[in-house]
Order: sequence, then C-alpha cells, then structure tokens
Amino acid sequence: AKLNSYRGDRLRRKVLTDLAEEDLKIKKRMLELMEDSARCNSNNMLQINTNTANIISTIQE
Repeated sequence: AKLNSYRGDRLRRKVLTDLAEEDLKIKKRMLELMEDSARCNSNNMLQINTNTANIISTIQE
C-alpha cells in the first residue's frame, strides 16, 4: 500500500510541476506580447505626433 501511495504522490507532484511550468510559460508569453504591444503603440504615437506637427507646420505656412 505504501509503494502505491508513494508512486501516486510522485505522479501528482510531477503533474503539479508540469502545470506550474506551463502556467509560467503562458505568463511569460503574455508578458512578451504586452511588451511588444506597448512598443508598437509607442511607435504609433510617435508617428501620430510627427504627422500632427507636419500638419500644423503646413497650416501655419
């Protein structure tokens, strides 16, 4: 009975470890996507600011 219990505990721990690793992988991927999105949004804002400055400059001339 003890051997079976030990085997079950070992399998359970392995499953929990696998789930924790999978969860960590997903969270890292989400963070990468969020950082990429933030960079992209920042670049878009810079482009909008540049375009706005160009439009204002053109209007003033």
